[in-house]
Amino acid sequence: MKTNHLSITLVLFAALLLTSCGSQARVGGLRTESQSVELRDAKSVRIEINMGAGDLQVTGGAEKLLEGDFTYLENKGERK
Repeated sequence: MKTNHLSITLVLFAALLLTSCGSQARVGGLRTESQSVELRDAKSVRIEINMGAGDLQVTGGAEKLLEGDFTYLENKGERK
């Protein structure tokens, strides 16, 4: 019975190892972009922020409707 459990464990470990050797996303360097949006004649604004992970800092005091600096790791695509 122990041999059966050992065999199953080895097969599962080998399958896990093989699936982890597939294509992986390559990450490039750190990139920063700045963007801004003019206020124009807007009387009110609504914003929705969707973010998968990381840190988000929101502060006031912008002279425009939006002034933002976006820093992220550049995705170089999939490695084969």
